[in-house]
Amino acid sequence: MNFETEVNYDLTVSRISENTKLNYSKLDLTKGFNKQLKAEGGTIKSCSSSNKKVAAVNNSGKISAKNIGKTTITVKLSNNKKLSCVISVKPNKYQAKKITIEDVVYNTSKMKAYAASFDAKGNLHLKFKLVNNSYGKITNVSKFKVSVKDSSNKSLVSYSKNNFKTNVASYSDKDCTIIIPKSALKKSYKKIDLRTAKISIIGNFASASL
Repeated sequence: MNFETEVNYDLTVSRISENTKLNYSKLDLTKGFNKQLKAEGGTIKSCSSSNKKVAAVNNSGKISAKNIGKTTITVKLSNNKKLSCVISVKPNKYQAKKITIEDVVYNTSKMKAYAASFDAKGNLHLKFKLVNNSYGKITNVSKFKVSVKDSSNKSLVSYSKNNFKTNVASYSDKDCTIIIPKSALKKSYKKIDLRTAKISIIGNFASASL
């Protein structure tokens, strides 16, 4: 490169790697939430979605999940190379496997959430199973507490009540439902991703009777 001695130049050099790749090739996203695509070893020039109704993307790679379904995000790099990422948008619901008697240590009891979702007002509808793998009917769970945390272990929902009334016979289980008011949420329900959350339920079963 030849420069005139009396002229100042600003020169920016971007090195494009032959092995450029996106930080995601496949991605599950919760409806209403966003994710950032990045080109490792390259520079993003533009982006497009094959179905904007499912997920939209801006030219910097920010993906916004709109509706349940699948779409493909195509990324064009500054060297005109194209890369793609398959997006699956999922509902904002918590789902887990139900526990059974076989999952609970003999002579103990346990509660575990298996489904959760928000209603239109922001209240959390939580379904859980209470397993009584001991002798004696459980009629009450004292110091009942529900905790919801995000993937980085930050508290999202904290709810407790002195007593949770129930009726679970010896060596049996029961499906239970509780509605947690939006006042127990640490932030707006629209900003809580239940699909990737961790839910725990604890309580004291000492009130079990024969």
